Amino acid sequence: PIYDDIQEIIRVKTPLQKNLNKVVAGFKFGKVVMNPATHARNVMSNFILNDFEGLSPSRLDIYGKAAKEIAIKGDLYKEAKAFGLGLDTFASREIKDLLTGPESAGFIKKFGKQTIDQLSNLYQKEEEWAKMAQYIFQKSKGLSPDEAWKVAERATFNYAQVTPFIRRLRENIFGFPFITFTYKATPQVAKTLATKPTKISNIG
Repeated sequence: PIYDDIQEIIRVKTPLQKNLNKVVAGFKFGKVVMNPATHARNVMSNFILNDFEGLSPSRLDIYGKAAKEIAIKGDLYKEAKAFGLGLDTFASREIKDLLTGPESAGFIKKFGKQTIDQLSNLYQKEEEWAKMAQYIFQKSKGLSPDEAWKVAERATFNYAQVTPFIRRLRENIFGFPFITFTYKATPQVAKTLATKPTKISNIG
């Protein structure tokens, strides 16, 4: 399995795969980063997913503290950054990787690297905010930094930790471009349904 993972990382894409990746990159960029409705849904789903792990959307004090930590780059932010905050979000793992690669030079020329970075960073900050809030909440319960971070990643996902099969599916034009969310969310929802069903029924 380790050999297969390494081979997947160093696999050289064919010219056809590179061209098809351009199409996938453009689709994801337009569907996600440039769509205000997607930003709103992203924030909403992060609130819900964090609630599954105990952080209620009503805890505005925690979310406010998280926003402040990110804004001033405080000690808790630096602590979470050391664990990988911002390196494993949808924006960093699926958007920028596709849009800033050499095979996507056309998109960079059309939209400009600065525009791509600004829009992608906005989406990334939304995900960082959710992770930061969960991290602060878990630490307030007495968990160690390492344990708190594990819960934060379980709540709002590490998009880097996927199998080679899922990675192929999300990059392939004939695959499922947003499968990572489903792949990560389904077991989380199933676990919540089995252990804390009111967390889901309360949404209704």
